[in-house]
Amino acid sequence: MLNGLYIIHRLSGNLLFEKTYEEFPVDTDLFSSLLTAIRSFIAEIHMGELTSFTTHNKKIIISLSENVVVALILEGGASSEKYQGIAYELGHQFDQVYGPILKVWNGNRGQFAPFKENLGIILNITQEPFVVQVAKWANKEFGGEIHIDQELITSSEQGFQVNLIIDRGELKDLKLREKCPGKFYKGYNRDIFFFKVQEEQIGLNDVEKFIENCKDLGYECHQQERSEHYFDYFPSKVILIAPAFSLTALEKLEEITHFDENQNKHYIISNQIGKHSRNMAIKRKFPMLRCHVELWKWANHYPERIFS
Repeated sequence: MLNGLYIIHRLSGNLLFEKTYEEFPVDTDLFSSLLTAIRSFIAEIHMGELTSFTTHNKKIIISLSENVVVALILEGGASSEKYQGIAYELGHQFDQVYGPILKVWNGNRGQFAPFKENLGIILNITQEPFVVQVAKWANKEFGGEIHIDQELITSSEQGFQVNLIIDRGELKDLKLREKCPGKFYKGYNRDIFFFKVQEEQIGLNDVEKFIENCKDLGYECHQQERSEHYFDYFPSKVILIAPAFSLTALEKLEEITHFDENQNKHYIISNQIGKHSRNMAIKRKFPMLRCHVELWKWANHYPERIFS
């Protein structure tokens, strides 16, 4: 059971937001100071983003994001794995909403009060422990903003569940994008990674469905009739992570992807662009129209790339 949650300014160590669910005495200023000291300790020994510690009858889960430290106080028997995912998402959502304010924060806590409206949805998230492990690794490996368990809508108005999304911001090749105006290829201007994360073997159907859904994103400007919830952006990379992949899945992946011999990489192209644009992408004229495909085999808490 969750007793309380606290969001603390990472730079100053001051409390930004709190919510308690059980009546028990907690000096919030003292608690903030304690977590600031723990944060410094974690940074010194490079323990990573997620951690926890236990008292006699309580458990404290800590998650660090760019601007804040999230701390959850739990009953001793609560699931650490479940609440690590929740703490991680709380921190990233808070950063997403208040990031610019937090960089120049003036000490006014009141402006963060509306965040209570986000709590209900986030606290009901049940993260798979494996997804949390992959999120930690992906954050270190690739950087960017991480979002867990996102439901997207494809151009054919199908729901598309993505276990993990990394948004690394605008693509940096500005000269190339000037040749391919943003108003025409808006959906290809961001560096977005999609992850399919599966704790058991990934099979033929898993691969085929995931890749086809990815191809069903992106657009060209002449297409006007799209659902208002349609996800315009086409990923620049998709990564499938699992302990094992079936032979038929690997064979299918070879079949449904293109292969660039010069780069020694497999890639896909959106179904939402025309023949001319597809040919330009295949000829490497506009590489932002390509989405590279990688498989990573997860073993011993760390993945090894086996296909790209």
